[in-house]
Amino acid sequence: MLENLSSGYKDGQLWFAFVNGFSGQILFERWCIGLYNVIFTALPPFSLGIFERTCSQENMLRFPQLYKITQNADCFNTKVVGRSGTFEDGAAIERGDMDLGSDNSVFMSGQVMDYLFLGNIVYTYVVVTVCLKAGFETTAWTKFSHLAVWGSILMWLAFLGVYSAIWPTIPIAPDMLGQAGMIVKCATFWLGLFVVPIACLLKDVVWRVGWHSYRKTLLEEVQELEARSQDPSKAVLRGISSKR
Repeated sequence: MLENLSSGYKDGQLWFAFVNGFSGQILFERWCIGLYNVIFTALPPFSLGIFERTCSQENMLRFPQLYKITQNADCFNTKVVGRSGTFEDGAAIERGDMDLGSDNSVFMSGQVMDYLFLGNIVYTYVVVTVCLKAGFETTAWTKFSHLAVWGSILMWLAFLGVYSAIWPTIPIAPDMLGQAGMIVKCATFWLGLFVVPIACLLKDVVWRVGWHSYRKTLLEEVQELEARSQDPSKAVLRGISSKR
């Protein structure tokens, strides 16, 4: 699942290949591609892997039955990985961006966008969507979780602003010059920044609501009781008796 969270840009690049006729044209700038998994989406998987917990330590010690859920791989199996995949999210992001920019005229001056302008917009949507997806999968929010999710988004935006202004002071990425300024002036970008992540994560919200409403597991019930500061003893005993 953590790997799936960090594969969004590859899915977007794949769907872009259908648009450019598999010509080999890349959608993102090379350093942006190289830093995606290394920096901009590295913290959410680390936060999930290190600081995520299913239940409080006290309840895990009181009710060893809760360990059976992870021992039986109920929380991590092929079905869970399939539901958390981002292949369809990459298609939604790419398709949404192509629809929003299909008129090829996004500036009042009449200037049109190039592939890198579209790529930076797609890249921003991917980073935001992936970080929000990681936050959606987080059940135990800590200060490190907030730092990982919101800090990663801010880190990319800061990088984009700096990277778009360093040439010719630093002789790299001349084609990125002024990209950040053009993006923030584009009304289509701000519309998509609101619409695209919601469209990608809507299915996860619907699935989570339906699952918790009709097929809630014992672990999820205990988590809800903990959030309400209630004793989960009755729920655990009921769950044990129902399996006998």
